Amino acid sequence: MENTNSNINGLLGLAVFILFIGIFYAGAAKKVVIYYDTKDLFISVGALITPLMIYVFLQEEKIESETAKVIIYYVVAPVLGLLSLYLLYLNFNNGILHNKNLALGLVIGLFKLVYVVLAFAVILAQFSDAKDRRRSFGDIIVATIFVGLAIWVTSVLVNGKEVYKQKGWTLPATS
Repeated sequence: MENTNSNINGLLGLAVFILFIGIFYAGAAKKVVIYYDTKDLFISVGALITPLMIYVFLQEEKIESETAKVIIYYVVAPVLGLLSLYLLYLNFNNGILHNKNLALGLVIGLFKLVYVVLAFAVILAQFSDAKDRRRSFGDIIVATIFVGLAIWVTSVLVNGKEVYKQKGWTLPATS
């Protein structure tokens, strides 16, 4: 029984991985809109950074001022929480709006969040060793290549205007 569950979980994980590779390919091939523009990219980044900011603020134990604690707990954290929810809404809304399809937009909205996490993980991994030991010139070159690739791949996924032109859709009015 336990073996069957692990097989199902493995197959489900493989299916999700293949789906995400397919979305990545479709975005790179300009078949679907991943990030319409850099504003859309920063919405996804913000949707993930704001909960991290809340976590950092709530974990700060060195604050001795009761007033500061009250402000953090009852003003800063709730405002950041609402901002995070709003950015998540915008992330999925933009996925739906720019792809003109509810199901596809929801999947792409999830892809955008997962991609941001993976991109940050790749970039941060390049700097995690730096504090433990002195880095060689080769290490710096490899880290620069990885960070450059992450930035380049991200720029490829900011593809909204190209997809709209390729599909013959009217570009949305800019605000």
